Amino acid sequence: MRFRPATAADQATIIAVMPDWWGGRDITVLLQPLFLAHFASTSLIAEDDAGSLAGFLVGFPSVDDPRDAYVHFIGVRPDQRGSGLGRELHERFASAMADRGVTTVRCVTNPINAASIAFHQEIGFEIESTDPDYVHFVRRLPESRRGLVDPRPDDTAWPTALWPVPDDTVLVGRHVTLTPSTPADADELFAALDDDAAWAHVRGRPATPAELAATLEAARTGGRWPWTVRRAGAVVGTTSFLEVSPVDARLEIGFTLYAPSVWGTEVNPECKLLLMTWAFEEAGMGRVQLKTDIRNARSQAAIAKLGAQYEGILRRYQRRQDGSVRDTVLYSVTAEEWPAVKAGLRQRLGLPG
Repeated sequence: MRFRPATAADQATIIAVMPDWWGGRDITVLLQPLFLAHFASTSLIAEDDAGSLAGFLVGFPSVDDPRDAYVHFIGVRPDQRGSGLGRELHERFASAMADRGVTTVRCVTNPINAASIAFHQEIGFEIESTDPDYVHFVRRLPESRRGLVDPRPDDTAWPTALWPVPDDTVLVGRHVTLTPSTPADADELFAALDDDAAWAHVRGRPATPAELAATLEAARTGGRWPWTVRRAGAVVGTTSFLEVSPVDARLEIGFTLYAPSVWGTEVNPECKLLLMTWAFEEAGMGRVQLKTDIRNARSQAAIAKLGAQYEGILRRYQRRQDGSVRDTVLYSVTAEEWPAVKAGLRQRLGLPG
């Protein structure tokens, strides 16, 4: 089972399964689009090994009282009920809220739903009050759940990572090949990315192939390691290692642009599989991060689907091409998480485990 933050795009998927999950009852009114439009980052999606929706939780911290959080809606696919998935969704939400300083989590259920009442009491909720419409629950988080806790208290020294990438490195997958970019790639790259959609959320669009060639020439001295992405021999995009700190064993995968014709194909997941395999298994990185524009819902969904963990919002982080100021969404994969992320990507691509 894989867990990720929800996105606004999950609204349609959840609405589509509601009739089946709730025995034909029309309860879609309970999940209006505004919830995942405004509270996606604190809501959760659970996907099975096939990538299908197995459960979800819609929740958010209180605006009026920062000590409170509220679970608005939770759903578990019928074949997953009794598996502990509902409890796991609640635990993950409670943990995320505790990291924000929340001390109580609240929710409600129907007073005639005896199974729901028993479930909430079993996982630590107490009945706070009742009325004809709802049973009101509260869960008080223990002191150990409040505030930030070191997740690796017994860590030993982590070795310095390998850097830079050896010049002769070529990353070869079933569908794509990544080679270190050179100015000689500029003509093909410029043609592949000569589309407004490709540059919609990335600044620095070159006006000519020569300008792109100069950018590639200067990239490595500026701390970026660009790759040229080919599919069936044709250039379809570029991606980069950047924000590299060998002593801290971390880097970022970013400045990723693909021709719109390969969006939604195997290109992006296999590129990420190849890049992260090199970063974790060859270079010895302990962390790989990914960032995207808060307005780029497609990219956020793609990153979350990789299995990367949502870390938060970098507010007023950088300027866009049009001069507006961008908030940036931050995700990461750590060395501890990499085996599960790798397995998920290989399964998604139909590769043997």
